[in-house]
Amino acid sequence: MPTKKKQTQKKKSAPAVPARVKLLTAVLVVILVGGVTAVKYFQSPPGRVVLLDRGFDTYYTQVRDDIGGALASALGEFDLRDAIGESIEVGRRRGHTFHRLAWDIPCPDGTDLLLVNVALTEAIERVGAHVRQSDEADGGKTLVFTAGTQFYETHQLTIRKPGPVARVSTPDTDRVQPPAGRRPDGRLAIVIDDFGYQRNDVVSGMLSMGFPVSISILPSLPHSRYVLEKAKEMGRCVLLHLPMEANEPYPTDLTVVTVKMSDREIFRVVERYLLSLPGVEGVNNHQGSLATTDRRVMDAVLQVVERHHMFFLDSLTSPKSVAYNTARELGMPAARNSIFLDDDTEDAAVVEERLRRAVQLARNNGIAVAIGHPHRWTFDALRSSEKFLLGAGVDLVYVSELVE
Repeated sequence: MPTKKKQTQKKKSAPAVPARVKLLTAVLVVILVGGVTAVKYFQSPPGRVVLLDRGFDTYYTQVRDDIGGALASALGEFDLRDAIGESIEVGRRRGHTFHRLAWDIPCPDGTDLLLVNVALTEAIERVGAHVRQSDEADGGKTLVFTAGTQFYETHQLTIRKPGPVARVSTPDTDRVQPPAGRRPDGRLAIVIDDFGYQRNDVVSGMLSMGFPVSISILPSLPHSRYVLEKAKEMGRCVLLHLPMEANEPYPTDLTVVTVKMSDREIFRVVERYLLSLPGVEGVNNHQGSLATTDRRVMDAVLQVVERHHMFFLDSLTSPKSVAYNTARELGMPAARNSIFLDDDTEDAAVVEERLRRAVQLARNNGIAVAIGHPHRWTFDALRSSEKFLLGAGVDLVYVSELVE
């Protein structure tokens, strides 16, 4: 009969698992986890958009439904969801027939189409889709918004206020056009935010552009005062780029105006930042997708801005922003952003296209504001577009000339 000691020794002598078996097991686990993650992604709305644009045309209907749901949800924020009138337009791509949905949406005269535009854009970007067209026409009474993927259109929305809308027919669809006889000119202000971090050739180049560029400077940064002095020397319109609380926290060493601050705390922060940049003409919000939706916070901010006899530019980082309307109700000079030039791209060609869209907005609505940042690609786009901008039939002005 084996002793206890021999039994213990027998257990200890069990063969070890070879290293290559352990490695193979680890690799299989990684592949399995990666595969599950990939499957989940391609079953999501952004994943289906990727598959559709990579040639998997069978995903078109699902993608259209995903985008449609996002658009309808955004319209619901403005009580426009039940007003949708839908028709189907047939198109072909890569030998396949697809059915784009055309939505005709009447809206009340008081509807803010710029906020609707922002909400629609944010909604479809959350499902991985793209804005293919976004133009106001008919004197600002109509918004034409086309959504889809990189290669496909899924929806065209025509959101219109009461009154006649002039249309012209194009090969693929009816496009809303300004009424016949309307002057095509308007005024466009280009604002570049986030100055103060750097002192380089891009900063110098933007300060030296051959047309009006308004400069918005973050306070208390290493090069804030340098940019302020150079911009004033060049006769530029200069703004304080006021850090404000966003829906999602962002890394910064600056004190940010938050919704939890008391009015007195807000007064102190705004006052301190304004005094740090003497000679600025106006203020616009940096981030602020949360703070600008709070009426009390905006009342406090604007009291200080008004006391310094300045204007406020609503960067419109949230479709729910009350900044512009609050300023107007207080009788203050104010303006608001029409289009971001570079917030989601590093491609100068994309920025150039958005500059052209900004020109069209100015033509259609009489005025427009376009906001960019001191990136290399934005500077390259501004420089290469200078001839176009100067000959586009709109007046390039400082944002101080657009405030109402």
